[in-house]
This record gives sequence, structure tokens and C-alpha cells, in this order.
Amino acid sequence: MSQYTNLIKTPEYDFLRTDQNLGKNVCLLTLGGSRAYGTNLPDSDVDIRGVALNSSSQLFGLTPDFEQIVETNTDTVVYSIRKIVKLLMSCNPNTIEMLGCRPQDYIFKNEFGQALLDNKNAFLSKRAIESFGGYAEQQFNRLEHGLLGNGDNDDKKLKMLKDSLERDIESFSVRHSNDTFAAHINEVSTETLQMLYPNRKIEDDVSNEHLLISGNFSDMPVTDFKSIIGEIHNIQSEYGSINKRNTKKTDEKLAKHMMHLIRLYMMGTDLNTGKGIITYRSGHDHEILMSIRNGDYMTGEGMKVIPEFYELLESYQSKYAEAVKNTILPDESDKKALTNMMETIYISIIKEREK
Repeated sequence: MSQYTNLIKTPEYDFLRTDQNLGKNVCLLTLGGSRAYGTNLPDSDVDIRGVALNSSSQLFGLTPDFEQIVETNTDTVVYSIRKIVKLLMSCNPNTIEMLGCRPQDYIFKNEFGQALLDNKNAFLSKRAIESFGGYAEQQFNRLEHGLLGNGDNDDKKLKMLKDSLERDIESFSVRHSNDTFAAHINEVSTETLQMLYPNRKIEDDVSNEHLLISGNFSDMPVTDFKSIIGEIHNIQSEYGSINKRNTKKTDEKLAKHMMHLIRLYMMGTDLNTGKGIITYRSGHDHEILMSIRNGDYMTGEGMKVIPEFYELLESYQSKYAEAVKNTILPDESDKKALTNMMETIYISIIKEREK
């Protein structure tokens, strides 16, 4: 029995029993967030994630799927079975981790919750490459935005933007297995840019105007081309909208961004090398993550990352890239196994209704 079993019996969690979509429909409850990763502090919040069966009217009638119940006071999210299966098949990191917790971290599970756990490997596919790689890139951008929001790193803004764009281009090629696209980012002075574009007004400051992209591609699907253009546009827009007043972050939050970045590469590497879904990080992984969270890779001056962190990050990125290159993940989820699982669940719902 989980140590959190009594917690969900308290009045704060009455919604688990009284919500019309939850109650007896709940089939799985587990820890989420830092307590699931093993990176929590004694006073860390208790995040709970769960799954509930859809009602027969939602499955076979006209009642819409409730999709998810979010209760912010207790940091609880419970997904419908239909919604969670779609997210798990997309290898969404925020949900796939629910299937890799330690046995003692599952607060409640019945036969249907156990069926999800028994079929956890059936959800895995090469879609994890894009989902974990993409999430890691987003986490890195949050880190850099926090550093820039401090105001003491404005002189590094251009370099950070350049590095972020280059990582995204490299990540795109890996995630899409696309050998037909190659590009690189060049930094140029205001004078050079003015000579290249004499009719264009160039502001003499650190801005996006100082970066040029060069490259080539051939026989590239239009959807892939739109994707890379969209990613580049989003990164440029995010850096351009940084505001010192509303993006200032504490050392603790930045350290958590750094920690989660490394954790995503750890989990992604596990998936691609056949180790499965490992949410709780123990041993050396735990030591590294807690060292990052405790600020060992930041200076005492506040919100400044020491070079050793970027060396650590590069080593984990290299491990992840190598794992992706030699991935053992199948092209698609095991749809046959998942179909059998869902048929069994649906038949049980029908029988329950007949009773």
C-alpha cells in the first residue's frame, strides 16, 4: 500500500469520489512530478496523475469524452481512458512517465489500471524520438529565457539564439531522419548586413537582424519544410519577446529547468536503448539530478550557469543522439495488443451497465 493512500481519503480529495466522471470509474492513481522522479525535497508538493474509464454513454452514445479532470488545489490530473491511450501512443513525456513509476508510487490501481501497466511497452514507438527531443528543446529554451530575463546576460542573447537555432536544426534532422536538409546559422556585423541589404534599415543593437541562415535541401516533404520553418519562427519569436519584468526567474526555478532538461535526455536514452520507461531516477542519475537542483551548477552571483553544466548537457545530448541513431524502438505502437486491451475494457464497461 502506498504511503499516499490515506492522503487521497482526506476532504481535499473528495472530488475523486464525487465527480460524476471519476468515483468508481477511476482505475489508476500514481505520483507525478518530482516525487515520481525521486527529485523531490521534503516540502515538495504532492502531484497526482490518474486515469478513469469513460462511461458507456461516452463510449457508445452522444455524451462527449470528458478527456481530463484538472484539480489545481491538489495538483491532480485524471485523464479519460480514451484520452490517455492517444497521448501514450504519441509517447507524450508527461503521460508516458505514469507507466514507469515504482510499485510503491502507485496509490490505486484496479484490473484496468494494471492492464495499462502490463501493456506499457506496446505504446512505445519511434514517436518517442520526436516527443522527448522536442520537450528537451523546449526545456532548454526555458532555461535560456530565464537567464536572459535576469538582465545580466543581454550581451549573450545573440549567441544563445544562434545556439538554440542550430540545436533545433540538428534536432530536426535527427527526429525526422532527414538527410535532405542541411543548414547553418551565421553571425554577421551590422556593417556586413547593411552591405548585403542596402535598402533595409538595420538597427545597431543585439537583435535577430545579426543572424543569417544558409543551407540547402532537396526532395523534402512540404510538411517537413513547414515544420522546420515553424520551429525556427517560434524560437526567434520567443527570444524577441523576452521581457525583464515578466520573465525574471529565481535560482531555484532555473535549477529545476536545468534538472528536467537532463532528466528528459536520461529517459529518452532509456527508451531508445530498450531499457523501457524509467520514471524514478536512482543511483548515479539521482545524484546528478539532485546536484543540479541544489544549485551546484550555478554561481553564487545568481542565475548564472557554470561551464561544467553545458559540458554535462553535451554528454547527455551525445548519449541521446547515439541512442536515437541506433534505436530499437519499433516504427509504430503495437496496435494489435492495444486494441485487445481496449476491447477487454469496453466489454467490461458494457457488462457493468447491464448489471
